[in-house]
Amino acid sequence: MSDNEKPIEKAVELLVYAPIGLAMFAKDTVPTFMKMFVARGHTEVTQRRRSANTQAGNYKTIGQMAVKYGGPEVKRQAGAAAETVRRRAEETLAAVAAATAAPEPTAPARPAPAPTPTPPAATTPAAPTTNGETSGATNPIGPGELSIPGYDLLSATQVIERLEGLARPELLAVKAYELAHRARTTILGKIAQLAP
Repeated sequence: MSDNEKPIEKAVELLVYAPIGLAMFAKDTVPTFMKMFVARGHTEVTQRRRSANTQAGNYKTIGQMAVKYGGPEVKRQAGAAAETVRRRAEETLAAVAAATAAPEPTAPARPAPAPTPTPPAATTPAAPTTNGETSGATNPIGPGELSIPGYDLLSATQVIERLEGLARPELLAVKAYELAHRARTTILGKIAQLAP
Protein backbone atom coordinates (compact mmCIF):
# COMPACT_ATOMS: atom_id res chain seq x y z
CA MET A 1 0.00 0.00 0.00
CA SER A 2 1.48 3.33 -1.03
CA ASP A 3 1.61 6.50 0.97
CA ASN A 4 -1.00 8.00 -1.34
CA GLU A 5 -3.54 5.35 -0.34
CA LYS A 6 -3.21 6.05 3.39
CA PRO A 7 -4.52 9.60 3.19
CA ILE A 8 -7.34 8.44 0.91
CA GLU A 9 -8.28 5.69 3.37
CA LYS A 10 -8.13 8.16 6.24
CA ALA A 11 -10.36 10.55 4.36
CA VAL A 12 -12.84 7.76 3.57
CA GLU A 13 -12.83 6.68 7.22
CA LEU A 14 -13.32 10.22 8.42
CA LEU A 15 -15.91 11.27 5.87
CA VAL A 16 -17.80 8.01 5.30
CA TYR A 17 -17.33 5.45 8.03
CA ALA A 18 -17.21 7.85 10.99
CA PRO A 19 -20.56 9.58 10.20
CA ILE A 20 -22.19 6.19 9.51
CA GLY A 21 -20.84 4.80 12.80
CA LEU A 22 -21.89 7.92 14.68
CA ALA A 23 -25.38 7.71 13.19
CA MET A 24 -25.70 4.05 14.12
CA PHE A 25 -24.42 4.76 17.66
CA ALA A 26 -26.91 7.63 18.02
CA LYS A 27 -29.68 5.40 16.70
CA ASP A 28 -28.92 2.82 19.37
CA THR A 29 -28.21 5.16 22.31
CA VAL A 30 -30.46 8.24 21.75
CA PRO A 31 -33.69 6.44 22.73
CA THR A 32 -32.03 5.21 25.92
CA PHE A 33 -30.68 8.67 26.76
CA MET A 34 -34.00 10.23 25.82
CA LYS A 35 -35.88 7.91 28.17
CA MET A 36 -33.38 8.67 30.91
CA PHE A 37 -33.76 12.46 30.39
CA VAL A 38 -37.57 12.21 30.31
CA ALA A 39 -37.62 10.13 33.51
CA ARG A 40 -35.31 12.59 35.27
CA GLY A 41 -37.41 15.58 34.17
CA HIS A 42 -40.65 13.86 35.22
CA THR A 43 -39.22 13.08 38.67
CA GLU A 44 -38.00 16.66 39.13
CA VAL A 45 -41.36 18.18 38.14
CA THR A 46 -43.27 15.79 40.40
CA GLN A 47 -41.06 16.65 43.40
CA ARG A 48 -41.42 20.38 42.83
CA ARG A 49 -45.18 20.07 42.44
CA ARG A 50 -45.43 18.18 45.74
CA SER A 51 -43.26 20.76 47.48
CA ALA A 52 -45.40 23.62 46.11
CA ASN A 53 -48.62 21.89 47.20
CA THR A 54 -47.21 21.33 50.71
CA GLN A 55 -46.19 24.99 51.01
CA ALA A 56 -49.58 26.18 49.72
CA GLY A 57 -51.32 23.98 52.30
CA ASN A 58 -49.13 25.40 55.06
CA TYR A 59 -49.85 28.98 53.98
CA LYS A 60 -53.57 28.26 53.81
CA THR A 61 -53.55 26.80 57.33
CA ILE A 62 -51.60 29.78 58.68
CA GLY A 63 -53.99 32.19 56.97
CA GLN A 64 -57.04 30.45 58.40
CA MET A 65 -55.56 30.54 61.90
CA ALA A 66 -54.69 34.24 61.52
CA VAL A 67 -58.23 35.07 60.44
CA LYS A 68 -59.83 32.95 63.17
CA TYR A 69 -57.68 34.03 66.12
CA GLY A 70 -56.00 37.25 64.98
CA GLY A 71 -59.14 39.23 64.02
CA PRO A 72 -60.73 39.36 67.47
CA GLU A 73 -57.39 40.18 69.09
CA VAL A 74 -56.74 43.06 66.68
CA LYS A 75 -60.28 44.34 67.28
CA ARG A 76 -59.81 44.17 71.05
CA GLN A 77 -56.51 46.03 70.94
CA ALA A 78 -57.90 48.68 68.60
CA GLY A 79 -60.89 49.21 70.92
CA ALA A 80 -58.62 49.55 73.94
CA ALA A 81 -56.41 52.06 72.11
CA ALA A 82 -59.45 54.07 70.96
CA GLU A 83 -60.82 54.16 74.53
CA THR A 84 -57.46 55.39 75.84
CA VAL A 85 -57.30 58.12 73.19
CA ARG A 86 -60.89 59.18 73.93
CA ARG A 87 -60.24 59.35 77.68
CA ARG A 88 -57.07 61.41 77.20
CA ALA A 89 -58.85 63.76 74.80
CA GLU A 90 -61.62 64.36 77.34
CA GLU A 91 -59.09 65.00 80.10
CA THR A 92 -57.15 67.41 77.87
CA LEU A 93 -60.29 69.30 76.86
CA ALA A 94 -61.37 69.54 80.48
CA ALA A 95 -57.94 70.83 81.49
CA VAL A 96 -57.95 73.40 78.67
CA ALA A 97 -61.46 74.52 79.59
CA ALA A 98 -60.49 74.87 83.25
CA ALA A 99 -57.35 76.82 82.36
CA THR A 100 -59.10 79.20 79.98
CA ALA A 101 -62.20 79.79 82.12
CA ALA A 102 -62.03 83.31 83.53
CA PRO A 103 -62.76 83.63 87.25
CA GLU A 104 -66.11 85.26 87.97
CA PRO A 105 -65.80 88.82 89.27
CA THR A 106 -66.69 89.15 92.88
CA ALA A 107 -69.19 91.79 93.94
CA PRO A 108 -68.29 94.16 96.75
CA ALA A 109 -69.35 92.92 100.12
CA ARG A 110 -72.82 94.07 101.19
CA PRO A 111 -74.51 93.49 104.42
CA ALA A 112 -76.50 90.30 104.25
CA PRO A 113 -80.26 90.74 104.28
CA ALA A 114 -82.33 89.00 106.84
CA PRO A 115 -82.62 85.33 106.03
CA THR A 116 -85.84 84.30 104.37
CA PRO A 117 -87.07 80.77 104.09
CA THR A 118 -86.05 79.28 100.76
CA PRO A 119 -88.04 76.65 98.90
CA PRO A 120 -86.43 73.25 98.26
CA ALA A 121 -83.97 73.01 95.34
CA ALA A 122 -85.72 73.23 91.97
CA THR A 123 -85.03 70.95 89.05
CA THR A 124 -84.79 73.80 86.55
CA PRO A 125 -82.24 76.61 86.44
CA ALA A 126 -83.02 80.29 86.45
CA ALA A 127 -84.27 81.85 83.24
CA PRO A 128 -81.57 82.46 80.65
CA THR A 129 -80.36 85.98 80.03
CA THR A 130 -80.32 87.65 76.62
CA ASN A 131 -77.01 86.08 75.63
CA GLY A 132 -78.24 82.54 76.41
CA GLU A 133 -76.26 82.15 79.65
CA THR A 134 -78.12 81.46 82.87
CA SER A 135 -77.99 84.05 85.54
CA GLY A 136 -75.97 83.40 88.65
CA ALA A 137 -79.08 83.10 90.82
CA THR A 138 -79.82 79.45 90.16
CA ASN A 139 -81.01 77.02 92.74
CA PRO A 140 -78.45 74.31 93.45
CA ILE A 141 -79.10 71.23 91.37
CA GLY A 142 -78.04 67.82 92.50
CA PRO A 143 -77.13 64.98 90.15
CA GLY A 144 -80.22 63.04 91.22
CA GLU A 145 -82.45 65.87 89.94
CA LEU A 146 -81.09 65.75 86.37
CA SER A 147 -82.94 63.97 83.57
CA ILE A 148 -79.90 61.76 82.93
CA PRO A 149 -79.57 59.00 85.55
CA GLY A 150 -76.09 58.40 86.95
CA TYR A 151 -74.81 61.63 85.39
CA ASP A 152 -71.61 61.85 87.46
CA LEU A 153 -70.58 58.32 86.43
CA LEU A 154 -70.89 58.97 82.68
CA SER A 155 -68.13 60.07 80.33
CA ALA A 156 -68.61 63.15 78.16
CA THR A 157 -69.34 60.97 75.13
CA GLN A 158 -72.03 59.06 77.03
CA VAL A 159 -73.63 62.31 78.26
CA ILE A 160 -73.67 63.76 74.72
CA GLU A 161 -75.47 60.63 73.45
CA ARG A 162 -78.23 61.17 76.06
CA LEU A 163 -78.75 64.91 75.39
CA GLU A 164 -80.60 64.41 72.09
CA GLY A 165 -84.01 63.60 73.59
CA LEU A 166 -84.09 66.24 76.32
CA ALA A 167 -86.34 69.33 76.35
CA ARG A 168 -84.84 72.82 76.61
CA PRO A 169 -85.40 73.19 80.40
CA GLU A 170 -83.73 69.81 80.97
CA LEU A 171 -80.80 70.82 78.75
CA LEU A 172 -80.42 74.07 80.70
CA ALA A 173 -80.45 72.13 83.97
CA VAL A 174 -77.66 69.86 82.66
CA LYS A 175 -75.75 72.96 81.51
CA ALA A 176 -76.05 74.62 84.93
CA TYR A 177 -74.91 71.46 86.70
CA GLU A 178 -71.99 70.93 84.29
CA LEU A 179 -70.85 74.56 84.67
CA ALA A 180 -70.97 74.22 88.45
CA HIS A 181 -68.96 70.99 88.51
CA ARG A 182 -66.68 69.78 85.70
CA ALA A 183 -67.36 72.33 82.92
CA ARG A 184 -66.59 69.87 80.10
CA THR A 185 -66.48 71.88 76.89
CA THR A 186 -67.69 69.01 74.70
CA ILE A 187 -70.92 68.72 76.70
CA LEU A 188 -71.43 72.49 76.92
CA GLY A 189 -70.85 72.83 73.16
CA LYS A 190 -73.45 70.15 72.40
CA ILE A 191 -75.99 71.80 74.68
CA ALA A 192 -75.32 75.11 72.90
CA GLN A 193 -76.17 73.39 69.60
CA LEU A 194 -79.35 71.76 70.91
CA ALA A 195 -80.65 74.70 72.98
CA PRO A 196 -79.33 77.91 71.41
